[in-house]
Amino acid sequence: MSQTSSDPLRFLQILDTMDVPDRRKLLSRANIGWLQRNIRVRNADHPDLDELLTILRRLRKNRLVT
Repeated sequence: MSQTSSDPLRFLQILDTMDVPDRRKLLSRANIGWLQRNIRVRNADHPDLDELLTILRRLRKNRLVT
């Protein structure tokens, strides 16, 4: 399985361990933008923050969501 095809699953796995509103856990273009701007507010010390931000950038760049 390529990294890109596993991104949505890993995205959800990481988000389940973070302090994020439930409605922002839905994989949509609007939520990806919101998360890129706001995820650090309550999760600055989370060990998977950098990985999540990388996945968000890749999802947005590859337009894997609408």
